[in-house]
Amino acid sequence: MSTYPLRGILYFLGDQHLWRLSVCPVLLTVAVAFGVAITLFTLTLHRQEESLYAFGFSSFFAWLIAVIFVIIEVFIVTVVYGLVTLE
Repeated sequence: MSTYPLRGILYFLGDQHLWRLSVCPVLLTVAVAFGVAITLFTLTLHRQEESLYAFGFSSFFAWLIAVIFVIIEVFIVTVVYGLVTLE
């Protein structure tokens, strides 16, 4: 069994210069994810739920699918932001 992953993690934890290079983009990505989640849940959840209800879904399934859609949207925006930031 290879010990390279463990050695890499220990090297990263031991070198504080690498921490400074990686902590800021990770914290910004987490902050953007929370901001996008709050924004999308407050602005788009109700509209998506109404649209799904108009298409014939029951109120519970319309709400459930709208929540799933918003979570997927948050994931997509966060991944794109993370890729742009970490490049």
